[in-house]
Amino acid sequence: MNMMTKAERINLFLAGDDGFFLPYLVTLTSVLKSTPNTCFHVFYAGKISEENRDRLRSFSARIEVEFVDCLFDKWRPYIQTIANPGHHQAECFFRVFAPFELNVSRMIWLDGDVIVNINLWTLFEEDLSGFSVGVAKSDMSYGILNPYFNAGVVLFDCDAIRNKHSLSDLCGCIEQHKLSVYNFDEEILNYFFLTDKKVLTERYNLIVSDKLFAKKRNLNEAIIHFWGHKPWKVCYFNFPAKRFFWRYGKRIFGIDRYCFVSCASICVFPFFVVRAACYRVGAFGRNRV
Repeated sequence: MNMMTKAERINLFLAGDDGFFLPYLVTLTSVLKSTPNTCFHVFYAGKISEENRDRLRSFSARIEVEFVDCLFDKWRPYIQTIANPGHHQAECFFRVFAPFELNVSRMIWLDGDVIVNINLWTLFEEDLSGFSVGVAKSDMSYGILNPYFNAGVVLFDCDAIRNKHSLSDLCGCIEQHKLSVYNFDEEILNYFFLTDKKVLTERYNLIVSDKLFAKKRNLNEAIIHFWGHKPWKVCYFNFPAKRFFWRYGKRIFGIDRYCFVSCASICVFPFFVVRAACYRVGAFGRNRV
C-alpha cells in the first residue's frame, strides 16, 4: 500500500471506540463497493482493541490505515471538561481538531452510521469555491445557526482551514459557546464555520428517520445517514433504508445478528403499527380543531 500517492487516494477520517467498530466496518464495506478502483487512506482515532486494530489493518488491500490516537490524546482531558456527559463518545469530538492535527490537504469525515451509495470522488473533488468545508443541505436550524448542518459527513479543505484559521481561534470559539450547546462537537463546527462553508447537495448526507411512516427518499444515489435509532438494533422500522444497511451488515455482524434483529423487529412490529396509526389519527384530529 505504500505505492499510493495523494492523486490516487481519498483521505477518510473516522473516530470511534469498540462499540462503533463493527458499524464502521459496514460503512467501509459500502465505501469500497460504491467507489471501485480507488485506494483510501483511513485515519482512525479511538480506543479500540488490538484485535480490532488488526482486523481493520487487514480489512482490504485498498485501505491503508493510520491510527492517530496519540494526536488527539492531548485533547481528551480538555474534551472531558466541556462535553455533555453521555451525549457523545469523546472520539466524536476529535473531528473538531482533526484539520489542524492531520497533515493532509483534504479529507472526508464519516460518521459510523452511514452507508455510502455514491462514488466518493464526487464529494472529495467538489469545488468549495474557497470555503473551508463542504456540508450537505439541511432543514435544521438552531437560533443563529441557520442553515444548520449535520456533521455526519463533512468535506474538510484542511489547507484552507489552516490558512484562514488557527487552533487558538477554535479554542476561543469553544470557550465562547461551550455553556450553550448540546450537540457539542457538531454545534461548535457550525459556529466555527458559520460564514466559511459551502452548502452542497442533500444527497451527500441524506438523513433518514427510523419511523415506520418515514418520508420516502431516493437512497440509491446518496450517503445514507441513520440519525437517531440504528438499523443494527431492534425496532428500526424504516424498512427501505434498513435493507441498505443489511446489504453489507450481514457480512460484518454475521447472519445470526441479522436474523435476531429481523425476527425481534417483526415480533414488535404490530405494536408499533398501532402506535404510529394512533399518533397519525391524533395529529390529524388536532390539526382539524
